[in-house]
Amino acid sequence: MAKKPNAKRDLAGITSIQIPLFGGWAMLTLDRDQHDRAMKWLGAKPYGDDQFKCLGFCDELDDKEGRQCIIVHVSDWKLDTLGHELAHAAFKILDHRGVETGSGSRETFCYLIDHMFAEFFPATTRRWQEEQDKLEAKNDPA
Repeated sequence: MAKKPNAKRDLAGITSIQIPLFGGWAMLTLDRDQHDRAMKWLGAKPYGDDQFKCLGFCDELDDKEGRQCIIVHVSDWKLDTLGHELAHAAFKILDHRGVETGSGSRETFCYLIDHMFAEFFPATTRRWQEEQDKLEAKNDPA
């Protein structure tokens, strides 16, 4: 049986998905402009410069309807950073719902990361490739 794609919203170029089983939303931002737009959409104040000095971060806010919204920000567009921030996102989602992640079977945590990675991987790798292409064009003497 084919995997049913999750409902996605395009918030002015920001990849976002419904969080499976638990409700709420997860958003992927890949630059400061996208993160600022996501914060504005959520009715929150954009961050200052210090927050964007790191490779990535994960925020937990509520949307205008009171649903949990996770913003996964990946500044360097690398998959190791995406994986790291998705782990933070999964912990936030499961903690919010009271799901234990400390011991025993951690399948819920693993499946949640698996799902979010599958959804956010294409946008991250596409952006990384775009940036590599820009660097190559800039360094090409032709």
